[in-house]
Amino acid sequence: MSEFRLRPDADEDLKHYASYFAERAGLALSLRFLESADRLFRTLADMPGLGSLFESSDADFRSVRHFPIAGFPNHHAFYLEIEGGIEVLRILNAVQHLPTQIAEALDRNSSAE
Repeated sequence: MSEFRLRPDADEDLKHYASYFAERAGLALSLRFLESADRLFRTLADMPGLGSLFESSDADFRSVRHFPIAGFPNHHAFYLEIEGGIEVLRILNAVQHLPTQIAEALDRNSSAE
């Protein structure tokens, strides 16, 4: 079975949106969001090519893929394929400035290596 791992930013994104949904619409929606995200991560780990490549003229983004979270079509998981699964970079809402958010996630990883 393939595995997934979350970068710290992705973990924080999940907590942020779960809290947001809980405050605005209740705990049931928050839990549904977290369960949908977990199912997506497991599916993508098994089939990493399922997500669409992130379209950008920036060469750094060529291997970044994304896929919407079921039931939350404006919230996408952005990830990289790694040996044995995927690494989730961020969970972002479609209204955010995606190129900036993804670039920051990629830069943080390269500076940590």
